[in-house]
Amino acid sequence: MSADQPHRVLLRYDREDDRDAFLQDFAGAFSIDSYSSDQEALAAIARGRSLPDALVFITTDTDQLLASSLLQQVSNGGCCLRIVIGGQFSLDQIIHLLENRVVDRCYAKPWDINLVRTDLFAATMSVQDNAGPAPVESEHPKPLVLIVDDEQSATKYLSKQLMRMQDRFETRCAASAQQALETLHQEGHRTAVLMTDQRMPGMKGLQLINEMRQSYPHITRILTSAYGELDVALGAVNQGRIFRYQKKPWHAASLLPVLDDAIAQHHASRQKSEQWQFALAERFEGVRERRKAALLRALAESPSVPLASRDVIQNFLRDMDAISTLPPGASHFRDHSPEALDNALVRGLRAELTRYLEIPLTDAVPNNGTLPDAIQSALDVLLSASGMSRDHLISEQDEDVTTLRLEAGKNLHLYSHVLSPMARVSSQLLKQQGALLALYIMAQQQGGQVLLQGGQQRFTLELSLPLRAPSGGSRQP
Repeated sequence: MSADQPHRVLLRYDREDDRDAFLQDFAGAFSIDSYSSDQEALAAIARGRSLPDALVFITTDTDQLLASSLLQQVSNGGCCLRIVIGGQFSLDQIIHLLENRVVDRCYAKPWDINLVRTDLFAATMSVQDNAGPAPVESEHPKPLVLIVDDEQSATKYLSKQLMRMQDRFETRCAASAQQALETLHQEGHRTAVLMTDQRMPGMKGLQLINEMRQSYPHITRILTSAYGELDVALGAVNQGRIFRYQKKPWHAASLLPVLDDAIAQHHASRQKSEQWQFALAERFEGVRERRKAALLRALAESPSVPLASRDVIQNFLRDMDAISTLPPGASHFRDHSPEALDNALVRGLRAELTRYLEIPLTDAVPNNGTLPDAIQSALDVLLSASGMSRDHLISEQDEDVTTLRLEAGKNLHLYSHVLSPMARVSSQLLKQQGALLALYIMAQQQGGQVLLQGGQQRFTLELSLPLRAPSGGSRQP
């Protein structure tokens, strides 16, 4: 979706006052089409030939939700956030809505404007719950189901029953949320399902779900309880994004198909995330090429940049292009114009570069190895950004060249650069990148070169410059 396209929300309502209140709260931020029946809404979807970004269903009769043809069809489409807002929900209704996979969020009236707005913006920005990096494939052939409950005898008995009944997955038991987190630290790469009891000493089940969801978004989450706590169930749906709310006591025979479905959900989540990341990376390639061309053109045409430095700028951009960074996310394509961001990047980098290049340079470095002020300043910026100083540079000289390189084990840290995915242009990035590019250009002006080697944001730096004999007519630094 381009920046100038409105975000589409379909509103299904029973009462006109609910419709009017919703439009008053959200019409300024979203394009909202409202309908008073499933038939009208389905006809509109058919005419549009695509689903909206989100569906909001406000109802006075929560019993009708399971039978809603609109929710069923949208659920089958699989790519639209479904929010239901009702006067009252029962725990059984929440359980059945989750089991039938017809809703993603359940809110009771009156709705919280900030919570609903956050959900809608997340949907319109395509920020999926599983949008984090997919876990590395494990060599272990079977997924893992982690069962968390302080009643250890019950979990061990359930685990043994499940292992006897199937050979498709393995089980682990944890007696507390802390023990579960430790298990995830070791086995998170192959954990497919986490099923946790709500009432445990220390961290509760919903707290555990919210904690692990940040680091392990692909793990399918099931909350269990022997108590009918509606507020906990609603929190688990809306905050913990749970797959199921399972009543206790547990029965292995009835749990087995639920766990099979949960594992299938886990695999689908991973696959969807991989496809999403691939699409974002492919989209960013176009951004990177456009930005590279804009930087090359603007910097090469800058009055402060020597005409002979075009090739050096190309070398610099090539070296930056080889530095791997975190993959692009949805935030890099929203809330700003990509062209405006590129323009800000060009202007800022050119200003940083000009500060160095306006300082006159001698033709070469004196025999005593003293560096020109501008080169020293650029080195100081780069070293300081990586927690170092010039004391960490080793200087070597022969008859014609002085070479400076970092001590063994010391590295420059380039976590971001001008060709990285970014949502804003930071002053620190401009300062570091301006210093590095200036160093490339100034080294060329001196007849020397900069050698940057490494990867994964850690690089060695080597600067080679020709020496000259002292001359009374030359500027001494």
